[in-house]
Amino acid sequence: MSQSTDFDELVPEMQAWNEGNGIDIDSWIGCIGSYTHAIGYSRIFWPQFVEYDGCILISDHVDPTNYHNWKKAHNGDRQRVEQSMNHQHIVDLFINTTEVTPAQLRYLGRILTEMWKAKLHRDFPKRSFIVEFADGDCDEDFDEYYGYIISFYQETHAESPYTQFVHSA
Repeated sequence: MSQSTDFDELVPEMQAWNEGNGIDIDSWIGCIGSYTHAIGYSRIFWPQFVEYDGCILISDHVDPTNYHNWKKAHNGDRQRVEQSMNHQHIVDLFINTTEVTPAQLRYLGRILTEMWKAKLHRDFPKRSFIVEFADGDCDEDFDEYYGYIISFYQETHAESPYTQFVHSA
């Protein structure tokens, strides 16, 4: 994410502030943001990960029955299980929002990708992860926005002889 970001395009309502003179992104979030929302967003930006049967999963996505169903569907391929269970459609993050643009979904997906990479590296420094963000082939139709997906999986897997939960900080 080394490119300059056009927050006026991503957050068009900033332009109406100050009698139409606009406001910068930091001032805008300082005016409209809240601590409770920031705490809630922290779960998206810096999720809790757990180890389950050698797989690293988003803690909210762990369900033993669901895990075993995915494992069976993917013939025991733990990478594919992780990729399936850890996927997140960006458009599903805020289910009551009906106005969103591809640029907004792309920005959020790309920034989440970088944050999840950092968190996975911090929590599991001896493991290597692939964090993917699919952001192509989506048009202006809201139903097609489901193509903006972030997911991750381990680059390689060691066989785990038992099932365990290990909670990370």
